[in-house]
Amino acid sequence: MKSYNLDAQMGGDIDDMELVHQYGLDSAVAYTPSINQAMRKAIFDANLADGARKGDPPEKVRAEAVRRMNQAAEFERKIMR
Repeated sequence: MKSYNLDAQMGGDIDDMELVHQYGLDSAVAYTPSINQAMRKAIFDANLADGARKGDPPEKVRAEAVRRMNQAAEFERKIMR
């Protein structure tokens, strides 16, 4: 099956199912372009939790998480053309 994760799209050898297991994603996103959106969401949530754990102000944590998610989405758009 074809992996659609960004690493695989750039010639890497990470299989979509590895990411499903590693990040606790729904297995339905494996081998579909949707895996990248699910990965962005999982990392966004992890960034929010990490910032809260550090005690950073919630608005700062959210702004940084959104910024990182937008960067990842832009990178994906460039790779998936």
